[in-house]
Amino acid sequence: MASFLVAAEVAPEEIERVSAVADLSPRAYSIQAHPVGLPDMLPTLLHLGANAHTIISYQPHQLPHLTQTAGYTETILRDSDLLAPQAVLDGASARQKRQTILSGPKGPATTAYIDEAVLSRPLPPQVAAEQRLHLRTLVWHPRCHLRIIPATAASTATTGFTLFQDDRGHEVVTAFTPTAMLVLDHPDHLAPYRQTITQLASRALTDTTSAVRLLASGTFGGATAC
Repeated sequence: MASFLVAAEVAPEEIERVSAVADLSPRAYSIQAHPVGLPDMLPTLLHLGANAHTIISYQPHQLPHLTQTAGYTETILRDSDLLAPQAVLDGASARQKRQTILSGPKGPATTAYIDEAVLSRPLPPQVAAEQRLHLRTLVWHPRCHLRIIPATAASTATTGFTLFQDDRGHEVVTAFTPTAMLVLDHPDHLAPYRQTITQLASRALTDTTSAVRLLASGTFGGATAC
């Protein structure tokens, strides 16, 4: 992780500050604890997003974090029964703030892979309607690509992860567990995730076909599309 900051020409004092805050490991990886389901407040994740040229993400059991509305995030966090009500609200707010990187004039190119099963899980009607509207905005975003992994495709045995690449091609992967984020930047550690991305890309529907499925009225348990 520290090597990524050096390659990005971050000032030495900033590297020292971020390393101290994030407790970065000198062994090309670090493990950073966070509240259940909420890596969004970690300084490392915020720094990686703010300095990324390309972001590729996959979450097997929910929409990728950068595509979620506040209502969607609140719903999945509340349903876990593991967070206090205020922590749910704070977590949803933090996730929304992370998404501001997509709206800037020089925001990263983003690809999000979404398991089709995620779209069949019912949400409260208002939350479902707001999430579909947000997805409509994203599918028209020139730098966002949302691609569905069909339910008939071979399963991908991996936890959720995000790959960040800067404008010089340096890469970092963040892999997620319920209560900790694993940060990897050694090529040997990145290789399995690169292979998974290749598999996901080969199995995913096209952007256009994915958009039709994402915006269907039956998505998230809404009325069945005609």
